[in-house]
Amino acid sequence: MLIYLEAHPIPVWRDVKQPIPAHFTSLHFVFADGAFNRELILDEQVYFFGDEVVLALRAFTHGYDLFHPHYVLGWHLYERTATRTTHWDDHADYDERNQRSCDRLRDLFLGIDDAALGSRRTIDDYESMICDKLIEL
Repeated sequence: MLIYLEAHPIPVWRDVKQPIPAHFTSLHFVFADGAFNRELILDEQVYFFGDEVVLALRAFTHGYDLFHPHYVLGWHLYERTATRTTHWDDHADYDERNQRSCDRLRDLFLGIDDAALGSRRTIDDYESMICDKLIEL
């Protein structure tokens, strides 16, 4: 199951003149109208790993289009060993929380609990979009 996302450079970044379609979200970097926060309240059943995948799925099914900026506006330092303690090292129940998150993600993608999903597009539409390796620029 997809819960760990890895960034990759955009091969033609020097030629890109506008934001490009994205498959996923970063919770460090979401810009949207305030209605987005009312419509897509963060899922309490998802703990850290998987939250960005769930948000992207929910946003997509609610009709939101996702984009990456076409130039670097910021970045996230994920490696924390030298700078601070990670929250999973700080929570004794991390494994249990993480398993609940994985279960929630599985249920959403299998359509078992689709109350949080929108009606504008389907899970199949989302899966087709993220599996398409071609990015039109």
